[in-house]
Amino acid sequence: MKRLFLGFAPSEAQTQTLQQLQQNCAPWGQPVPQANLHMTLAFFGMLDLRQEAILKNAVGEMDRLQFNVTLDTLSHWPGPRILCLSGKTMDSGLQAMASTTQDLVKALGLTASEHSYTPHITLSRKARGLPPEISASPIILEPTELHLYHSHNPGSGVQYDIIQSWPLSH
Repeated sequence: MKRLFLGFAPSEAQTQTLQQLQQNCAPWGQPVPQANLHMTLAFFGMLDLRQEAILKNAVGEMDRLQFNVTLDTLSHWPGPRILCLSGKTMDSGLQAMASTTQDLVKALGLTASEHSYTPHITLSRKARGLPPEISASPIILEPTELHLYHSHNPGSGVQYDIIQSWPLSH
């Protein structure tokens, strides 16, 4: 069984911008390690080998369109206690992939998200609120690949490893 999710990696320059924002917000939560910064498309949870194979095949067959999304709002989500940089889903390619992957969650017999898709990159966990007077520089994410991530803890903290990637098309 593996804990799996689909997502997009920021560029190196965007990661540096995100790290600066994390430093400014550090007193308000635990920063996510640099290697774990990503924008989730769909979370699947624990999958067995059969479900993982179905997932990989379905993602390989689905339309994976290039998109861009502007993440420009520093947000605190009190339920999961995260501080994130979020945006609005305006691009039709991103909206279509988010919808398709939620259908896939249901087809695998998993619990679909009860929330509508909000593109975001988690900056901090165990966040205590929204830091006052901190503004976020907008990041325009324009990924070229969709990644399947494996979330696991090898003993030194949670790690997100990319186990497969698919190119996005025009």
